[in-house]
Amino acid sequence: MLGYRGPPAPLALSSAGAELKHRDRLNEFFAAEEQKAFSVVRLSIDNDDDALDIIQDAMLKFVSHYAGKNPSDWKPLFYKIIYRKLTDYYRKRHFRSGIMRLFTANAQQGYDEIETIASSDPGQDAMLEYADAVGRLEQALAALPLRQQQAVIMRSWQGFNTRETADIMHLSTGSVKTHYTRGLAKLKRLLGDDWP
Repeated sequence: MLGYRGPPAPLALSSAGAELKHRDRLNEFFAAEEQKAFSVVRLSIDNDDDALDIIQDAMLKFVSHYAGKNPSDWKPLFYKIIYRKLTDYYRKRHFRSGIMRLFTANAQQGYDEIETIASSDPGQDAMLEYADAVGRLEQALAALPLRQQQAVIMRSWQGFNTRETADIMHLSTGSVKTHYTRGLAKLKRLLGDDWP
């Protein structure tokens, strides 16, 4: 397949392998599934390097968490990990593209960031302040623990309700509410009066 460079390094199975009950079967499983999984991911994201990263991350997670499971359960578990990795990839890409849309919309409306910086027009100053606030928000979001970050982004940014967010994150609605509330509280602490 175009772009597929073969399996990652042997996944450190030799170091972890002494403890694995099914090391040989695990190697056979990956040999049978890795190219199929790569093809699925590659079609989903249209980027060879990112697809390979997702497959490698999924394989490593699988080995560290599920290698001791019954081999008949491996395939659904492996693809569930891949699905979650793809979901994470899309969330990150969606969030980043949302930020970029702000700047693209400004450019399409005739705003040039360099001219904006050089300008002393109060409207231009407001645009700069807004861009700066978005940058501070991004930094504050990056400082949140992953589940709090995901809960805040899905609820506030993407508009999912609590139940939908719970389904996506594979958590109870109570856990989503806790992560969301704690995430918002930490954002308020980090941003202070800089963000409504």
